[in-house]
Amino acid sequence: MKKKSTARKFVAGKSRWSFTYEYFLRVENEVKQVCKKMFLSTLGLKEWMISHWCLENIHGMHSPRHVSTTRKLDRPQQRSIQVAEEQKLFLRSFFDKLPKQSSHYCRKDSHKLYLEGVFCSKMDVFRLYQKHCTENNQQALNVFTFCAGNVTDEEYTRHIELKDAARLEKSEDKRKAEISDQYTFVMDVQTVKLCPVNNANKFYFKTRLKLHNFTIYNLASHQCTNYWWNESEADLVSSVFTTIIISHLEKYCTEDKHTVLWSDGCPYQNRNVVLANALLNYAVKYKKQVIHKST
Repeated sequence: MKKKSTARKFVAGKSRWSFTYEYFLRVENEVKQVCKKMFLSTLGLKEWMISHWCLENIHGMHSPRHVSTTRKLDRPQQRSIQVAEEQKLFLRSFFDKLPKQSSHYCRKDSHKLYLEGVFCSKMDVFRLYQKHCTENNQQALNVFTFCAGNVTDEEYTRHIELKDAARLEKSEDKRKAEISDQYTFVMDVQTVKLCPVNNANKFYFKTRLKLHNFTIYNLASHQCTNYWWNESEADLVSSVFTTIIISHLEKYCTEDKHTVLWSDGCPYQNRNVVLANALLNYAVKYKKQVIHKST
């Protein structure tokens, strides 16, 4: 990309358009001039990006721009940085006020906190943040600064491969259950419910009770059982889930068939010695085969 002075002027006196840009794309060893739209679309750039990059370079982007790192920022730049830092501090204080809970899958190995189930999407949180900024006379950050991700492409690809493999195996277990060869159940804890329910457009208040719902679903008969309890009755520990699962098998698995259980990989809920020993005891007691699979 090159920046050059305008060749012709169509107004008398000083004009705002004192320079223009020329755009080039390299095809093998040949450089060809193209229009701005094709240049931006090919490289996936925004117009403001290239305008900023060429702001202090008379010759354009083909020569490096040297900027002194010791140069002091002028006052407008200092004010802009100060405002940005204040916006980020206000955003952090907003997040501190939201209802949170510890990780459902890896509480033992992670200190990450997650928002409770009063929001349906990131945009629900962002709209609440914008409203909070308006109420406090603060300028809101844009949605790109507000949102962030921390999963690499390799991790995501591997996750998709494992998900597809698990889905195929679960489909095969469902087929066997439909021809009465076995029982096949899927089980999981549903989203935490709050009582009283707190809408997303209101801030969290302390007088609420957490309600938990553990669901076991028969893939063949479509029979579903929801086991509800609140935090005053029991915690989210392995013994609670083990009691529910064994009671469910004793009640609904009355025929002489082996059983397949599907669940996620949550350690305190599914991958633990308490549940493994209980399933072993159930298998020996009733002389039935029990297979526990996790995604």
